[in-house]
Amino acid sequence: MPPQISETRIANMALSHVGTKSHIESLSEASPEAKECSLWYDFSRLQILAAYDWSFARLRTQLALHSDTIPTTSNTPLAGVWGFRYQYPANCLAVRKIQNPNAPPDDALPFEIELSLDGHEKTILTNEEDAVCVYTFDQKSVNLYSGAFVSTFSHLLAAHIAYALTGKNTIVQRELQIYSNLLIGAGSIDANEGVSPPPRDTDWIRARGTIGSETNKRGEISGGVS
Repeated sequence: MPPQISETRIANMALSHVGTKSHIESLSEASPEAKECSLWYDFSRLQILAAYDWSFARLRTQLALHSDTIPTTSNTPLAGVWGFRYQYPANCLAVRKIQNPNAPPDDALPFEIELSLDGHEKTILTNEEDAVCVYTFDQKSVNLYSGAFVSTFSHLLAAHIAYALTGKNTIVQRELQIYSNLLIGAGSIDANEGVSPPPRDTDWIRARGTIGSETNKRGEISGGVS
């Protein structure tokens, strides 16, 4: 974790990337640099958080059913395709996976994001009755950001503010390229922090194995009798 990281420090890193000689004391000050950083800071944060499944911005929740139910038999296009419609989590930036509540972390179920029937809100379609959603939320606590994330974030912010402060599109393109390259590495570093449990047999595989074992046992017993 970088020492004394703050929104202002991330903004000053971005200003340094674009080559401005002045730094800011606060995003709320009246300088042109602060105004541009303030304009683009939140948007840049949302953009980079949505770009990857960051561990420090990951939540897991049991989904609530949506009031737009899906009938099992009708001429509704969703009938027979998806069994359940769930509410989209209010603080969700990106759904990463849908799971059975008893599944290990790497198990994921098919799902789709679709608007509600009135077209006013996102919903989640899946066939899991008690679905759990793993998703990225808008993590604003900079003290939880990794060093790699902070560096990547600062270059994305730099790309957004560069043209207004320098008038040079070449700097915009350079910062976007640096951001894209750093995002790959930052994501890899984040993904390496943790070890997934060994894969678990699904219920039907374990059931098949049990049936096979019982058959073998019966065969051994009948063979012994004969």
